[in-house]
Amino acid sequence: MRDICAEKNIPFAVERSRSGNGAHVWFFFDDKVSAVSARKFGTALLMHAMAKRHEIKFTSYDRLFPKKPGYTS
Repeated sequence: MRDICAEKNIPFAVERSRSGNGAHVWFFFDDKVSAVSARKFGTALLMHAMAKRHEIKFTSYDRLFPKKPGYTS
């Protein structure tokens, strides 16, 4: 995921999960973005990452936020 973001010049922040077994990748938008658009953005990044590293499966990613329709701030 980091390689894809760097390649596309997309700023992000990484946070280690509380369990220490994973990480969270955060994206911050300058303007309001619909939840649908944010989820499509995240899914597209995941698909690009999986295409580059075939051993990574979609099940490696257990959650994508926002979960509900609406707007992110």
